[in-house]
Amino acid sequence: MSDENKEILAAEEQDVDTSVDSETNDTLNEEEISTEAYNNQKRRAEKAELKLKELKDTMGEKTEEKTEEKAQTGLTREEAILFAQGLSEAEINHASKIAKVDGTSLTEAVGGDFFKTWKKSNEDKVRSEKAQLGTSKGSPKVEGKKDFNTPGLSKDDHKELFMKSQGR
Repeated sequence: MSDENKEILAAEEQDVDTSVDSETNDTLNEEEISTEAYNNQKRRAEKAELKLKELKDTMGEKTEEKTEEKAQTGLTREEAILFAQGLSEAEINHASKIAKVDGTSLTEAVGGDFFKTWKKSNEDKVRSEKAQLGTSKGSPKVEGKKDFNTPGLSKDDHKELFMKSQGR
């Protein structure tokens, strides 16, 4: 049977018409064009996916750097110097924000106009809050010393005062 199949296939190969009509030629050109367009689109998509992957990799590296910065819990040298100079934590945090925006060091940011202006306005605000009067809480009660002239003295209190005065 397999020999018969081979003979049939050989016969079919000989009967194949190799002439090309104009209609089939047009369809072949259309197929070539569509195949070429498909290949172009495929190459463009692959390039775009490659660029996207590269961007994601670089973004991943940047987020890793940010998490490393946040993981740092100790003081930097500049922060320690500023604490020693008497700056508060809020002032140092504000100075570090200014330093990041300006792209300068922390000590340079403290000496800059932005920080000096912020510090002055912050001090003025604190001073004005302290200057406001608080509510009155009334006069405090003072426990006076009991003596023989104290009004409403009980018999036991009077006896106790007498014993103290006699030295007993």
